[in-house]
Amino acid sequence: MNDHLDLGPRLTSPWPPFPRRAATALVAVCLALGGLIATDPAEAISHGVGGDAQRSANEIVLNVGHRGASGYAPEHTIASYDLALELGADYIEQDLQLTRDGILVSLHDETLDRTTKGPSANCTGLVITKTLRQIKTCDVGSWFNETYPQYARPEYVGLKIPTLEQVFRRYGKSTNYYIETKNPEAAPGMEQELLRLMDKYELSKPAAERWQVLVQSFSPTSLQKTHRLRPRLPLIQLLPAFEGTTEVAAPLDLVRTYAVGIGPSKNDTDAELIAAAHSRCLDVHPYTVNEANEMANLIELGVDGMFTNFPDRLDDVLAEDAVPGKRGSRLAANGWSSCISHGIASGEVRPHRAVVWARTNGRADVRVAYDSDVHFSSPQFSRGEAGKSKGFAAKVTLGKLDPGTVYYYKVTATSGHGAAGTSHSPVGRFKTPPEPSDGAPVSFVWGGDVGGQGYCRRVGEGYPIFSTMQSLNPDFFVANGDMIYADGDCPAEGPDGAGGWENIPGDFPSIIDPTVDWTDRAVVREVYRDHWRYNRADPDFQRFLRSTSMYAQWDDHEVVNDFGARWNYWNADNKGRAGYKNLVQEGRKALFDFNPLRRKANDRNRIYRAFRWGHDLDVSIIDARSYRSRNDVADTAMNDKTLLGREQLRWLKHRLANSDATWKVVSSDVPISVPTGSDAGVFGRDAWADGTEPDFSARTGFERELSKLLRFLDRKDIANVVFVTTDVHFADSIRYSTDADGDGDRLLFHEFITGPLNAIAVPPAELDPTFSPTSLYAEGELFNFGHIRIEMAADGQPRLSASVIDEAGDVRPGSEEVLAPR
Repeated sequence: MNDHLDLGPRLTSPWPPFPRRAATALVAVCLALGGLIATDPAEAISHGVGGDAQRSANEIVLNVGHRGASGYAPEHTIASYDLALELGADYIEQDLQLTRDGILVSLHDETLDRTTKGPSANCTGLVITKTLRQIKTCDVGSWFNETYPQYARPEYVGLKIPTLEQVFRRYGKSTNYYIETKNPEAAPGMEQELLRLMDKYELSKPAAERWQVLVQSFSPTSLQKTHRLRPRLPLIQLLPAFEGTTEVAAPLDLVRTYAVGIGPSKNDTDAELIAAAHSRCLDVHPYTVNEANEMANLIELGVDGMFTNFPDRLDDVLAEDAVPGKRGSRLAANGWSSCISHGIASGEVRPHRAVVWARTNGRADVRVAYDSDVHFSSPQFSRGEAGKSKGFAAKVTLGKLDPGTVYYYKVTATSGHGAAGTSHSPVGRFKTPPEPSDGAPVSFVWGGDVGGQGYCRRVGEGYPIFSTMQSLNPDFFVANGDMIYADGDCPAEGPDGAGGWENIPGDFPSIIDPTVDWTDRAVVREVYRDHWRYNRADPDFQRFLRSTSMYAQWDDHEVVNDFGARWNYWNADNKGRAGYKNLVQEGRKALFDFNPLRRKANDRNRIYRAFRWGHDLDVSIIDARSYRSRNDVADTAMNDKTLLGREQLRWLKHRLANSDATWKVVSSDVPISVPTGSDAGVFGRDAWADGTEPDFSARTGFERELSKLLRFLDRKDIANVVFVTTDVHFADSIRYSTDADGDGDRLLFHEFITGPLNAIAVPPAELDPTFSPTSLYAEGELFNFGHIRIEMAADGQPRLSASVIDEAGDVRPGSEEVLAPR
């Protein structure tokens, strides 16, 4: 980082710059490595800044000794580090270079020319071409005495360049370190050697827990590599200075996926940048600030720390402003406890009410402002709380809404630390359903299967399919289940092996990992929360969820593969593993906590529900997990096997029979005619169909119950029923024509299967013939989702069109089905 010393040519930015906007219309920054330039006016307005970013007296400003106390002593020497700590620094900075023999030394420049004296063969040229033995012959103190005679001391003559190991050995765990990997692309293995030394000196755990070690770099590649190796290590993305221009490189949405903060030049640090960073839960630590008035100004703007060559000056300013430094890493990791960390979402939208969800990274009071005017000219307000018991997720009910209206909302979270303890979300939007008499067109998307089988958030891309879904501007989204894979993990290396798919690593185990103690509810709870937090941290997913409303549903992977909530144990192979009930309880709790889904007062575990959307659409969301019989029970009259349970089946029949909507959509978390179930010959089928395998599985579906439902539909002559589902990781459009009640008239209905959104994609499977399915289109081995639109045709009939959309936004050839009502 550049200051008053001549450090040679300035680094070239790895990021393309984005122009600063007016403070009242800051637009989300451009991602150089796979992101979005925000164009939604609501999103632009949401980033207005002003006093909201200012620092309160209760917040921490970190005092980072830049190369030690390099204004008073030779940079990157033990003398400089000792003096920095004596003068009040919370952290001492080490710039790392790698020697020819693989030793990390603390030196800013790539070359030895500027700061050393000694034998020319040893003390000039690139550090990476010298051995440690050569470098230790160099005097790193004399130059300072000559350049800054006012601070010269005889004892500086002959000082040596320290190795990082010498620094760790001297200070151990009594000091906080701020380490920069310098030019890591030219020094392969630098990151691994740093982590090895941190492990050796027992600094890895305190680094993760309380930020005792912060690692920074100008190289996004190096930081992303380090993040894959140590997902919990706090990282800071340095941003190059852009002298003489008002542009700054800050791809913040990408940075937040691997870092906890940014390090901009002091000249590029203003209220706008600070607000943009803080809204993404990123700390701001500018460099290099040496004058008291500059320090005070940056503190007033709301920075979280700063680098200085003169730690005593910053210590004095902090004391004058009653802003506590010197608490260092103990509290730094919690500095923005009320930050809205995992986005916002709306759901359970009805004509006159809706639920807004947000997650913060600490306890906070939450306020939602909402208005039908994007400029919030006459807002209404509703309040809630993000507390520890719900994983710091808040749900707030909005009332007094008008039907068929687009609403805008923004969330404010406050932790009680004044303006600096306040976080503002971007603006979200949702549309309320029209009245049943309103025949306006409606469109929605559905999908499931996110982050499964090792296909997690891809490095440089994340989950781009959500951006594609957003581009269709649907009225709502049905999250059809498997929106996490709690029974999987997300290692850095994806299922393709080295050189293939790379994940942003998830720092969590699979719930079925033998090391996870199922009897410890707190442990189980955190595993589920970690999975939800990981998926909800994806920027594309967050943008999509704030662009439309959602209706959440679960399937099996929200808890564990092929599970049933009422069972006493998981499967035959795990009969003796205690604690299965904790999985069900905590998995269900996480579903409610991480979605805009309200519990019903008279049935808190109920997930199935329904809603009406105008004249032509009625949607029933069913739950095939909470009430099912064991999969490994034969489907006989004696066993009275059920998938839905008696009460839910009765509810669904009543809903379909009494709906006067033209189209009746049933969102099912399992398919009708695709036989499912892992190792079904042993554990039984997991969905309706028996399948045709010549083994035990062919007697274990739930076909008897489905036959009852279809007989009811046929007997009542309930027309225009459409089932939508995911679950099986391929797409299929199926028409059914069956005489379910034996009266000679055939029941006609459709089932549309899509998926996965982002998980393993497989070829289509053979259908079970029991209910006379006809596949109209089938395709596998691609990421995809479903899109349904209902609108009035020229003949005055509301036609339903259903299609499969791939990740690129293309309608898959042959997938579109246009249905006329009967």
